[in-house]
Amino acid sequence: MCSARAWVAVQVRHEASASPRRSRPTAAGGGETRAYGAEPGGHGGGRAQRVGSKCEGRRVAGEKGARAMAESVREAVLIASVLATGLFAGLFYAFSVAVMPGLARGGDRTFVEAMQRINNAILNPWFAVVFAGTPPVLLAAAVLHAPAGQWGPLVWLVAALVLVLLVIGVTMSVNVPLNNALDDAGPQGSEARATRVRRGFERRWVRWNTLRTALSALALACVALALVS
Repeated sequence: MCSARAWVAVQVRHEASASPRRSRPTAAGGGETRAYGAEPGGHGGGRAQRVGSKCEGRRVAGEKGARAMAESVREAVLIASVLATGLFAGLFYAFSVAVMPGLARGGDRTFVEAMQRINNAILNPWFAVVFAGTPPVLLAAAVLHAPAGQWGPLVWLVAALVLVLLVIGVTMSVNVPLNNALDDAGPQGSEARATRVRRGFERRWVRWNTLRTALSALALACVALALVS
C-alpha cells in the first residue's frame, strides 16, 4: 500500500515536470503569468519525497522488529536448552554422588530391592520430558542459530547435542539392559541369591553411570558456553 502511493506520487511529479508550461494570466488584465502543470514552490516533488521517506521508514522499522523478535526466540530457546541440559546432567549426578553411594552401604537384599523400586519409580512423565526432551531442545537452539550466522554458539550447541546423544546411547545399550536383568531377578528369597544378583549389577552399572555423569556435565558446560558466546 505504502509503495503504491509512493509510485503514484512520483508519477504525478514526473508528469507535472514533463507537461508543457503554458502561461496564463494570474489575474484579470494582469501581466504576470504562471505555467500550467507547475505547482508553486515545487510542492509536488516535496510530497513525493515525504511519502517515499515515510515508506522507507516503515520498512526499516519492520525489519528491525522482525530481527528483534527472531533474537528473542533464539535467546528463549537457548535458555530452555540450558535448563533442560542442567536437569539432564543433574539426574545422573544425583545417582553418582548420593543414590548409589547410599545403597552401597546397605545389605544385598536391601540394595537389590531398592534398585528395583527405583527403576520402576523413575519411569514417569517428568523423567521422560527431561530424558527425551533435551535433544530436541538442543537441536532447535542449533537450528535457530544457524541462519543468523552465530557460529560460536552453534558449535557449542552441536557439541552439547552430540554429548547428550552419547549419554542416551550408553543408557539404552548398557544401563537399561542391566535394569531389566535386575527386575527379571524378581524378589530375593535369600541373601545368597541377592548377593549374586548384586555382583552382576552394581559395579558395571556404577561405572557406566559415572561416564554418563561426565558426558552430561560436559554437555551442560557446552550449553553454558553457547549462552555467553
